[in-house]
Amino acid sequence: MAIKFCPLLAALPLCAQVLSVNSHAVEPKFEDYKVDSIFAGPNHALDVPDQGEDNWKIYRTNAIKRKVNFAGHYIVFTGSCGGGAICGEILDAKTGKLVSGYPNAYELDSPDGSYYDAGFRPDSRLLMITGTAADPEKDQSGKVLPRQNRTRYFELQDQKLRLVKIE
Repeated sequence: MAIKFCPLLAALPLCAQVLSVNSHAVEPKFEDYKVDSIFAGPNHALDVPDQGEDNWKIYRTNAIKRKVNFAGHYIVFTGSCGGGAICGEILDAKTGKLVSGYPNAYELDSPDGSYYDAGFRPDSRLLMITGTAADPEKDQSGKVLPRQNRTRYFELQDQKLRLVKIE
């Protein structure tokens, strides 16, 4: 009996490899990083050592008055950090302490027409930042990335932003 070549069967290993690669390409979802509860206040007074520029003192003072907007009891806020860039920080509404800053500054408007944007929710630990980093950045493996517009996904874990995915 002659064995016939079947292109469909020959392509199966390639299909399996493509599916495996694409399974890691799934965009993180806010729902996958849910928190148990959302703090309703009142917010703690600001408890940040007197350091930094005057404008950041103002940004923090104003931010701690806001409602929780991230990961159950945190407040994400941004402000200008010079040179056409925006920086961000995260305050803990329960303690008034500065928990973390954004891992980089981001250009407000890039020459390629891209712009800064961030996504976060009070019921999720996922922070999504889109834009062009103002300073060099690295991927999860430590490889330096070319300067371009991209989306980064971070999880707030133990009061630190952990890079989950970068596109």
